[in-house]
Amino acid sequence: MAVVRWMGCLVLLLATAATAYAEPSGAGDRLDGCKGLPRLARSEDVGEDAVHAVARSGERYLVFPQQDSGCEVYAFTRAARVEGHFGAGSKAFALRAPRCAGGSCPVAMAIRGKDDRPLLALRTDADCDVSVELRLSRNSAGAGWRERHVIFDATENTLVTLYSLDTGSYIAPTPAEKKAGECASCPVGSLRVEKVGDQPLLRVMDPASGTLQNGKGTLPARQLGYDAKRHTLTPTGAPDVPTPVDAHAGCRRH
Repeated sequence: MAVVRWMGCLVLLLATAATAYAEPSGAGDRLDGCKGLPRLARSEDVGEDAVHAVARSGERYLVFPQQDSGCEVYAFTRAARVEGHFGAGSKAFALRAPRCAGGSCPVAMAIRGKDDRPLLALRTDADCDVSVELRLSRNSAGAGWRERHVIFDATENTLVTLYSLDTGSYIAPTPAEKKAGECASCPVGSLRVEKVGDQPLLRVMDPASGTLQNGKGTLPARQLGYDAKRHTLTPTGAPDVPTPVDAHAGCRRH
């Protein structure tokens, strides 16, 4: 079991070493009526929900044809990526939709092999209208943004969400607060890998697990372990680590 840490709606990929994937099949007429696609050279299904489309120019797209908002098209040229071992795949991508629809800015994940064909794909429930970078995903919230960390599991023929943590918000100071020398308020939650291997361990600090006053207080840092049989993260029973936090300490000015 390899745990790979990378930026994107902070995305952690728990990937098994040996996995079987289904062979691709033609996408047929699933892309009929999809907007935002150029003329295609070919297309193929990626699981039941997604289609890999290759334009005549050579550009590649991940398409989810049947969504409430219509056909969603993600260009691989807009993706954050990392290389590693993800079952039969060697590259993982976080793709953000070029346009937000209905107040939602979805993010998709894809695992690709050596031939650049996606082996697994998932339209996540992450909503990142500010950025999808290699470590964080942010979505706007008032005078700032909210930060979310997500863990995915690439196993068998699926790519699934294992865990999601809202780490808090960045709130910019008002002009009066800036004049008074006050700093912005930043996320205080965290998700840290403590152990890699067949049974990874994480240490998670959830802002919702404690009461903070003006962004200050103490939060329990809880240990979670990965259950490979159930594909879940559960508390290990190890003692929580009380951790002081201050949303205003050491926060960079944005």
